[in-house]
Amino acid sequence: LMMLVEQLPVPVISVVNGVAAAAGCQLVASSDIVVATPQSRFSTPGASVGLFCHTPGIPLARRVPRAVSGYMLLTGDSISGEDAYRAGLVSRLVPEDELQSEVDRICASIASKPKKVISLGKQFYK
Repeated sequence: LMMLVEQLPVPVISVVNGVAAAAGCQLVASSDIVVATPQSRFSTPGASVGLFCHTPGIPLARRVPRAVSGYMLLTGDSISGEDAYRAGLVSRLVPEDELQSEVDRICASIASKPKKVISLGKQFYK
């Protein structure tokens, strides 16, 4: 699934209104755009149970500064939606009651652009 996210010619948008842990956090870090609520939580909890979450750690470390990914990976503790937004893991932070309208707005904005431009934009990040 994570490889497919990168290969798709269209943007992948993750929406989080709750907890994105382990592979969920990996999917978020692999996505092109992430919309979340302030009460959302993000974690790579492996260290808490004696494992190192290296698989979600790779896209996470590519997406956020080392101080943030290191904190998450080495403590197993979660970060808030607000912390994830400040770190660059989340693109847009909106209240829960505005979540769907923000996703709709982003999708409409992308859909209004030429498909070749959007596809080229996806290739830029490879």
